[in-house]
Amino acid sequence: MSNQQDKTSNDHEEQNQKYALFTGCVIPIQIPHIEKLSRNILSRLGIELYDIDFTCCPVYSVRDVSEEEWLVIAARNLAEAEEKDMDIISLCNGCSQTLIEAHEILKDKEKREEINKKLEQFGKRYNNKVKVKHLLMVLDENQEKIKSIIKRDFKGYKIATHTGCHLLRPSGTIGFDDAEDPKKFDDIIKLLGARPVDYTTKTLCCGSTMITKEKDMSVDMMKDKLKDLGRYNIDMLAVCCPSCFIQYDKNQVLVKAKYKKDYKLPVVHISQLLGLLIGMKDHEVYLDKNRSLKRQKIFAK
Repeated sequence: MSNQQDKTSNDHEEQNQKYALFTGCVIPIQIPHIEKLSRNILSRLGIELYDIDFTCCPVYSVRDVSEEEWLVIAARNLAEAEEKDMDIISLCNGCSQTLIEAHEILKDKEKREEINKKLEQFGKRYNNKVKVKHLLMVLDENQEKIKSIIKRDFKGYKIATHTGCHLLRPSGTIGFDDAEDPKKFDDIIKLLGARPVDYTTKTLCCGSTMITKEKDMSVDMMKDKLKDLGRYNIDMLAVCCPSCFIQYDKNQVLVKAKYKKDYKLPVVHISQLLGLLIGMKDHEVYLDKNRSLKRQKIFAK
């Protein structure tokens, strides 16, 4: 695993992939069914997942208070995976960004030694050997495997994607997709047989991080995106971030309450889409838990 940073996607596809699963805080607390479903999907792709004693990644608000403490906590998580000789797969965009950024910072030997002194109190040490990948990154690497297990497709569907800020920026560090014109998520949608829809506000933040302190601004940002998407006659919005999922699926009612406009946009997590295409039933991918789907059927074509 020490040389995994340099392995190619083909290497990953030829071997059994093993990852330490980083669920983050939001998913287990608010949408645990997405964790259960994602585990199922990854297992069907031949990816082995292991549970490790992770803590909060931590969130960026910790970094605002103390850069050093933020880095120590992130390094402890990375060290946990390194001890088990595993890379990390994260289901959360924010957690992915934190851990990837921390890993990049700790490439600096002097900074790493400084943080390792702090880690001594936990009996840990990080040697910068762990690669962190978000769920979407792993799906992107395993497109051939996905094609081999799908039993139906979404031909005739128009699906818009929302990758989310933390998987795109800072672009120089994350390095996954074009921050100004992301296409990787659209590639997965094409793989599923649907037509990805480009739209003006594609890279606009969902506003979820501001929902508690700047509610009006958060709702306004959501409204701008919903209004834009309404111009394209799409069947659904696909997301891969738990916070974005909650914002667009659950909090659309806040837009309706403020602007007296119900956009009725169906919102679906990428794991739910994949589950349907490999033959799982609606209830098996927990579509009944999507608040944005309560009043409509979107898989009847």
